[in-house]
Amino acid sequence: MGGFPFGEERAPATAPARLSSRHAHSSWPSTAYPALVFGQILSGVTGAVIGVLTVIVVADLTAGTGRFNLATGTLGALSGIAASLSTSGTGFVFQVLGPHLGYLLLAIVAALATLFLWMFLNETKPEKYED
Repeated sequence: MGGFPFGEERAPATAPARLSSRHAHSSWPSTAYPALVFGQILSGVTGAVIGVLTVIVVADLTAGTGRFNLATGTLGALSGIAASLSTSGTGFVFQVLGPHLGYLLLAIVAALATLFLWMFLNETKPEKYED
């Protein structure tokens, strides 16, 4: 009984964590672990590079205007909105198309975004910095 109403017994507070970790370990094949670690390392490196390069591009584009903070804040807000919307959109795409086509669609969108930036983003460094 344990003193709970109606004779219910409660699971320990750590039960959900143990269940989810046990499920995560059993659902991944052991050969996928190195790929998962590599993906996490790659994600960390590219996240840091994108963060630094964004600041450099904004500094180049706003040199001499006094609008660096405004541009950086605007990009931060737009990034947050895009991150929120992309999570919902990606979840919907994966639910409708499944994981294989979902990842393929993500790869195509990433390749098109890279191609777009490569073709249309010119050098942003000004001839002379006035700051």
